[in-house]
Amino acid sequence: MSMVIAMTLLSAVVLLPLIWRVIAIRRPLKVAAGGASFESPFRRWKLTHVTGTVLASSTVPITYGSGGVYGSSASGNVTGTVRIYTDVHETMRLRTPGGTETNVEVVNYGVTAQAGDVVSVWNARKGARQFTIAALNHTTGAQMINQQDIFNILQPRQTMFILYVIASVFPVLFFGVFGGAGLPILLWLVLLVLYVLGQKRVQRNYSQSGMAEIWNVSRAEANQLSSL
Repeated sequence: MSMVIAMTLLSAVVLLPLIWRVIAIRRPLKVAAGGASFESPFRRWKLTHVTGTVLASSTVPITYGSGGVYGSSASGNVTGTVRIYTDVHETMRLRTPGGTETNVEVVNYGVTAQAGDVVSVWNARKGARQFTIAALNHTTGAQMINQQDIFNILQPRQTMFILYVIASVFPVLFFGVFGGAGLPILLWLVLLVLYVLGQKRVQRNYSQSGMAEIWNVSRAEANQLSSL
């Protein structure tokens, strides 16, 4: 029994970053009153936005890809790898309540706004990092959110964290097989499930209540445009 406890405790030490993320992800992502930033603990993310009437819009899909082919068809040995993905860039020309005109671009939001629609686009910035966090079409009542952008805010240093989660499997497997009676492996699985479910819960609550202030601020500006 002492060996099982020791192996489980060692696994917990290895999994401390994952344990911390499970705890941290319980904190809600919510826009502060006035819409200038998120509430604590994400208050360092500052929010900017623009609301305006669409004068014109254009949508351009941009495909990125890389790969290579190795070998020769003559030998019958041909191998290759290809990675291709497409981003949809939508650019809108807006006239703001103040009468100025500005261009706004969103990526993978599917706004598909028509001329005459009143839309709002919100961005979050922290240092050099910036993400779109919401696009609203007040004419149709549509709300667009890109979950990947929200995840970028919730989980910093994503690549490093994913590599850590993958690498942590190996010592946990070792502790679980050699004296841990499988408990370290179970601990890793439970933490991973809690982390994924926590992410989904925060994203769901953000789209339902966390961005209520975005609607409040944007709707007031949209009403100004309607009264012009």
